[in-house]
This record gives sequence, structure tokens and C-alpha cells, in this order.
Amino acid sequence: MLPQSRAGVCQTSPMAQASIPTGLNAIPDATPLDHTSILKTVETLGGLDPLTARDAVAVDVGTALSLTVARTDDPLDGVIVPVSGVITPAAGAPSHLEQVLDDLLARHLREGSPGSDTE
Repeated sequence: MLPQSRAGVCQTSPMAQASIPTGLNAIPDATPLDHTSILKTVETLGGLDPLTARDAVAVDVGTALSLTVARTDDPLDGVIVPVSGVITPAAGAPSHLEQVLDDLLARHLREGSPGSDTE
């Protein structure tokens, strides 16, 4: 994991962790990072222009990706994922977003739009 800083938490994906030495918890030069640092790294490696002003000034994590051969250990080995155990009142019920989607789809199909089974 890389440091929490600036506008949010920056965590590397397991794919990137395979290129980061075991035990490295911060970028070597201690530069603050955030989630746009990942975007900046992709832009830098791919020779791409920045998408926004924020990623234009972000620092890429390339200096942390120092291994020439990927690690084979499991960075998540031993991590215990917390489980709430609390059942929410809406458990098993469709969310508001699912209800809206169902309503829109039903209207779309009722109107006999192209591709529907009601033509």
C-alpha cells in the first residue's frame, strides 16, 4: 500500500504490487500520492497527454515499480477481511436504482421500441 495523502487514499492494485519490493510502504522519495498518481503513471508510460489539470500535476508511481521480476508472494496473505454480521433492513430487496431501471425497461418494452419482443 502506498501512503494516504493529499486528496485521498492511494492503494496499489495487486497487479502493481507484484512490481513493488516487499515491505515498501512509501514511494522512495516520500512524494505525496493520490489516486491520480496511478493515472499519471499510465500516461507517463504510454506517452499520453493528461486528461485533467489534476493528473497533469500528479506524481507517477513509476519509481516504486522497481522490480524487474514480479514477486510471487501473495500481498494479501494473512489479511482478514472484516465482516459486519449486521443484516440491513433492505437485505434481499431491490435497491431504488434497480427499481428505476426495471421501470424504465418496462416502459421501453411497452412502447414497442425496436428490438423489443412486443413488435
